[in-house]
Amino acid sequence: MLRLRHIGKFNIRIARFASQPTSSIPDLPDIVPPKPQAGKPIEKEIEFKEETIELVEDMTIEKWDLKSSLPESIGKVFSISESIMERFPSASASSYLNKQFKLTANSGLLFRASSHSLLNELDSDSSKVSDRTILLCKRLLSLAGARGSGKSATMFQMVNHYANNGYIVLYFPKLSEWTSGIFSYESVGETYHQPELACKLLQTVLTANESHLKKLKAPDGKTSMADFVSAGSKNPRISHQTLMEFLDNVFKSTDRPKILLALDQINAIFTNTAYCDKDSNPLTADKFAIAAKFHSLLQTELTNAARLIAVDNSVTQIKSPYLEIISNKAHSLNKDPLRLNVQKYQKVPAEELDAILPRATLNNGFPDIQIKNLQNYVIPALDKPETLGILDFYRKTSVLRQASVDEDYVKKQWMVSQGNALELFKASTL
Repeated sequence: MLRLRHIGKFNIRIARFASQPTSSIPDLPDIVPPKPQAGKPIEKEIEFKEETIELVEDMTIEKWDLKSSLPESIGKVFSISESIMERFPSASASSYLNKQFKLTANSGLLFRASSHSLLNELDSDSSKVSDRTILLCKRLLSLAGARGSGKSATMFQMVNHYANNGYIVLYFPKLSEWTSGIFSYESVGETYHQPELACKLLQTVLTANESHLKKLKAPDGKTSMADFVSAGSKNPRISHQTLMEFLDNVFKSTDRPKILLALDQINAIFTNTAYCDKDSNPLTADKFAIAAKFHSLLQTELTNAARLIAVDNSVTQIKSPYLEIISNKAHSLNKDPLRLNVQKYQKVPAEELDAILPRATLNNGFPDIQIKNLQNYVIPALDKPETLGILDFYRKTSVLRQASVDEDYVKKQWMVSQGNALELFKASTL
């Protein structure tokens, strides 16, 4: 019996033998081989008959477009377009997200009610009130939630949406690379530069936003910003200065599109690094000019821009006590403030408290540190309808070896995973 797992339209070619040598054909009741004609050898002749089988369900995954952000899309899985994946090749920074994209051979992501609400929050930060009024972005939204709750996936959904909506998107999903010691560094006065890292970041910016940057003037006013960034990305001797000038100019520009600044693994630049000074003392992230520049962007009020950050709780090397305390003290937009163990950090020696932020940003000492206007946006656990949406996506992409996804199966998987997207992925791919 032939069992069809994929559902859609299939063309099945059925081969039948028109003639066979008499000696090779077994005695079957309904098969009578034709008599050979004199003077002509018997040859195998294969004819193909094409039949179409109509099946009920549609196995296609819808592509994301601007209409996908409407409330009626909540609960559906949408596939990110190839063009966006090419513009943001490092989008699958999360190992779980990367595995999902590879196993399913599809960049599908569930559009959740929390995603829709987050879009509204970001829109309120970045939209112009009128043609002559520039909105000042005062808020910094931080994605919070348990490990595997979907913070990186939600951030990439925001990147995808605003890239499709004409924004300049500055998306850096792997901040742990900035402090892991893989890039060369050099001492310049009291700070440290990372020329190779600057080259990589400039190339990331160019790949994602080239069409926008071609329309903007470079700081010298002679060439386009795209040419300016491209030159810096190819030359480590000027890459650091190019990156600093680009960031200064693009945020100050009044004739540019709106900007989304999205930083994943933000805790990596608020903790110790793998680098050491000349006396082999470990260096903190704020000693590096690139990290310090982004500290400034998180503290400064920006025009016509939205800022979104996410903490990575899965990498212990970039654990940040400071950032945990700051997040705990910040207001949560859609849930009570995160309940973290504040007490265990209150007796840390003062010398160790500069590990996260420059001393100049401290406000009357630890634990009264604040990132200006920080607000948490908690990614909640999956509910049962959302669990159904993800499981059905896994079934359609053949990751889930399940003929059908019924109510009992959804309930079981939801209880086993406790609504955690990562645990649901693990349970579905065993």
